[in-house]
Amino acid sequence: MNKNKGKGEMVVNSRINMRNICLYLILYVSLFQTATATTILQVDTNHLVNNAESVFEGEVVSARSEINTNGNIYTYVDLLILDVLVGDLDLGSSIIFRFTG
Repeated sequence: MNKNKGKGEMVVNSRINMRNICLYLILYVSLFQTATATTILQVDTNHLVNNAESVFEGEVVSARSEINTNGNIYTYVDLLILDVLVGDLDLGSSIIFRFTG
């Protein structure tokens, strides 16, 4: 019996076992990972305007991102109000929106 053939078979078996271990590990991690998703409803523009507290035309004055004490990132967008279509807003004033991320 050739000694090299035995070692080669052992190397092949080790590779197969390592590959199986990696596949099982990937499967395990993917099955028990928390999944998150976002659902966006399609809404008619007229419905949005009729149910809005205010609707205005504006210009972005500034945008900045900050991290709070919990490590959450927020983006702040400062808008200058140019025209008010719905609601009681003052022309020339500004509104700051805060977005997650």
